[in-house]
Amino acid sequence: LENFLHFSSLSNNQLKCITPNTFDGLTHLRTLQISGNDLPCDCQVLPLVEWMRANTTRNVEAGQCTRPAEMLGKNLDDLSKDDMRCSDVVESACAGNGDYCPAGCTCQDTIVRCSNKVTIRTAY
Repeated sequence: LENFLHFSSLSNNQLKCITPNTFDGLTHLRTLQISGNDLPCDCQVLPLVEWMRANTTRNVEAGQCTRPAEMLGKNLDDLSKDDMRCSDVVESACAGNGDYCPAGCTCQDTIVRCSNKVTIRTAY
């Protein structure tokens, strides 16, 4: 079926990541609101920013960086490619289902596999 979604508001939904290609099939989408989320302004947000730049006919309310500290307050749509860098060690990454997964591990549902990796502390 052809997609007829014209407007989507994902603002203030405690999103921590958006997987690459999330919006690719939404050809009729004209307005996207994603402000008010905790998206990292590093290499993990690069696919989203590239999508925003490739779809300039769309109205995107992207919001501001909340982390890392040196990016605090910068608008997502003002970031340069150099701004969106990650160190060699990224604490976590966006998993295919949109959840966070520790870097170097594989995650499925509630199972996190980090065989032969450094011990990772998680909050309970």
